Amino acid sequence: MEHTAIKAPLKRYSKSNTSDLNMLTVVVACVAAAAAAELHANPPLTAATPNRTRVHADAALLLAGLDWAGEAPDNATVAPIIRRHPLVVAFRRTRKLVGRVPKLYRWLTRLVNPRPVEPPPPPPEPVAAPATAPPVYDAGAALDAYARSCARYAVSANGAVLGALRFGGVCVKPSDESGGAPFGDADLLAVVDAICDPASVARALDLTRVDGSRFTQACAARALSHALAKADRGRGLAYLALVGAPLGPRGAERLATAATPQLRALRLQGCDVRDAGLDAFAQALDARLPQLERLDVSRNRASLHACKRVKKAAKARGANGGKKCRVELRGNCLALEMACAATHACGVAAWATGGPYLLHEAKRLGLDGACVRSLAVYASAHVFYFAASAQTHLAEARFGRARPALPGAPRPPPRSRWDRAAPALVLAATHYPFAAFLQLDAATSRRVHGAALALCAFTLCREPPGVDRDPPSLRVGKYAPVETLALLFVGSFAASATALPLRRALGDAAFRSLAAGALLHVAAAICHVAAGAGHAAAHALTLTGAALHAMVVLKSLVWHFLPAAPPAPRPPGAAPPV
Repeated sequence: MEHTAIKAPLKRYSKSNTSDLNMLTVVVACVAAAAAAELHANPPLTAATPNRTRVHADAALLLAGLDWAGEAPDNATVAPIIRRHPLVVAFRRTRKLVGRVPKLYRWLTRLVNPRPVEPPPPPPEPVAAPATAPPVYDAGAALDAYARSCARYAVSANGAVLGALRFGGVCVKPSDESGGAPFGDADLLAVVDAICDPASVARALDLTRVDGSRFTQACAARALSHALAKADRGRGLAYLALVGAPLGPRGAERLATAATPQLRALRLQGCDVRDAGLDAFAQALDARLPQLERLDVSRNRASLHACKRVKKAAKARGANGGKKCRVELRGNCLALEMACAATHACGVAAWATGGPYLLHEAKRLGLDGACVRSLAVYASAHVFYFAASAQTHLAEARFGRARPALPGAPRPPPRSRWDRAAPALVLAATHYPFAAFLQLDAATSRRVHGAALALCAFTLCREPPGVDRDPPSLRVGKYAPVETLALLFVGSFAASATALPLRRALGDAAFRSLAAGALLHVAAAICHVAAGAGHAAAHALTLTGAALHAMVVLKSLVWHFLPAAPPAPRPPGAAPPV
């Protein structure tokens, strides 16, 4: 009789490990050992046991239908006897043992033959898109397209354009020096048709080496807008530079509308785009020009409000997570620059006449040499301060009105070091006559003079940038220079250090005038940080404060502090005066 109860688990095990004969031998040996031990401990039923045949038959039937889980049929008569049968008990104990044999065998195998630790598999590489081969540049086709354009507009070919197309240059830069005739509207149309041809690979058009004043407004606007939209195989230009062309507000609006998102830099210097052109670019910065990194709209006679709107739009795009855009606004706000220059030019004229008058009065009254020298330093520092500031703003105004000198465009004037150092110098000079006339505390005077001269030396030794990013009238917040700090800190320190001695010596009326002048200087420092009209107000406040201080010096120091006359000799024997 075939034992299905034994065959089933062995068959199941052999399916998982068919080739492993050693494992099968171990399992059979375990089953045989367990059965022999159980038979030895519990011998089979004897002849005295009733129903022996029935028991063997039931046991055979039970073993034949017993599954690996050890479940028995529901027979109340046979089940108690069969459960105690030696074979059944042996199978129950062997089932647990056989379940642990594979684990034990695997553990022994790893102990004898340890497997090398395999590194983790590398992450799957992203499937790259099939790279398309770049189109081969056909110089002959590009030159033929330019030749056809020159023949169409009846112009001669420009040598710089021919060189760029011959060698596949991405920047086309026409020049007046490499052409047979002056570069005009027809030449511009021929160049635009050549770079917009599908055979061209040009991505930039630089017109800074040609005289832009020879272009007409309608032709320049139409040609350049077409180049911005259709160049580089229909993707548009990435760089466009134009200097001194009469583009006008309508042309600027047309360029802002035709520009593609590929545009990275746009330079329209001296193109007279005015406020409307700047407003068009301010609206296009966020909508149509997300990749624009530099916008040069210098010398376009724009007002202060238009400049602020452009800077605000560029700043808002950078704050919203977009690409930062640098805006160049030098040479605009001409009315503001002229107002600032005129204000401090009045200061130069006033101190050029008032300084010699102070020295004349001091010498006429017979004041000592220290007082005269202090007045000379006082007047000279103010003349120097107002002259340096007026020169800075006049240079900005001249740059805004200048016409381009070929080749290239006029460069913005750098700000002089003396303009930055003069405010600290003038505050030290303001304190100097009071310290000399009133003989104030020497230690306090040395601290005031030392702080002011240290700021002067710092501003003079500090290497200034070659070209300021913003003109003085547009400098806001973080662009506050060192002279603003000098006006604020040195002025407030001098006023607080000498307030009580000056009030005792000069009286209430003169001290109020002096305090009003000091407050005007502090207000000028605060307004100097602001842009636009605030900068012009700072100029007016400094001029008014300097005038009040000059009146106090003249009235309270020069005219009131005269050297005392020596007492008359008393005759011998005379009684002293009561």
